Amino acid sequence: MGLDMYLKRKKWIGTQYQYKGREFEGIVSIKLNGKEIPIDFNNIDTIVESAAYWRKANAIHRWFVENVQRGNDDCGEYNVSLEDLENLLKLCKKVKKKAIIKDGKIECGYSFDKDGNKIPHYVDGKYIENAEEIAKILPTQEGFFFGCTDYDQWYMQDIDYTIETLSKIIKEEKKLNKEHFYSDFTYHASW
Repeated sequence: MGLDMYLKRKKWIGTQYQYKGREFEGIVSIKLNGKEIPIDFNNIDTIVESAAYWRKANAIHRWFVENVQRGNDDCGEYNVSLEDLENLLKLCKKVKKKAIIKDGKIECGYSFDKDGNKIPHYVDGKYIENAEEIAKILPTQEGFFFGCTDYDQWYMQDIDYTIETLSKIIKEEKKLNKEHFYSDFTYHASW
């Protein structure tokens, strides 16, 4: 249980609508437990891919809620434009450039004493020294099983993954767009 976040890419193929100048070739072969699942390549309409998956990356989720979902944090599925992905990528790159990473103690959970007081547990790790500045760029968000809201190595891991993944997606899409081939993206989260 926890915050699971999905970016899906839907490509309209329409192999049944081939004509001169729009000719598809391919083979689709899928097996389940060694048995072929019949799929007619000439009837493929749409392919949906998992473009990105995050787990408890609450700062990224907050950005989607505020910038794509119009503030509705409702586990719904929302359309995401390529421009939206480019904007998120720019923010992540800005965080990466400005974050001052230091060695130190980071919180890795907590327990409670006999009076019910929270006792944080710390381990050696890396933290962001200028967390207040970073929070103004891409703030974290508390939530039910949303994970840690500290600005530390785990936050930066989400930033790095987002930069790597969105850079690849955007590059692919721009290449496809030159061929007049476009994808639709959707985002949804569940917890």
